[in-house]
Amino acid sequence: MLKNSLTRGDASLPYPAKLAEGGVERAEIAHSGQWPMYANAVAMWDRIAAFVRRAEEF
Repeated sequence: MLKNSLTRGDASLPYPAKLAEGGVERAEIAHSGQWPMYANAVAMWDRIAAFVRRAEEF
C-alpha cells in the first residue's frame, strides 16, 4: 500500500523516524527550507506528481 509522502521534517524530531517505520515516504526538497512551494516550487511539484503517478497505479 502506498503511504503518504512527508515533504519536510527536522531530523532531530522523533516523528520522521516513526513515520518511516510505518512506511511513509520522506521527500527532501532541495534548497527549500520551511517553504518548499515558494523556495523550490518546480522540485516540489515534480515530487508531488511522481507520488500521484505511483498512487494511481494502485
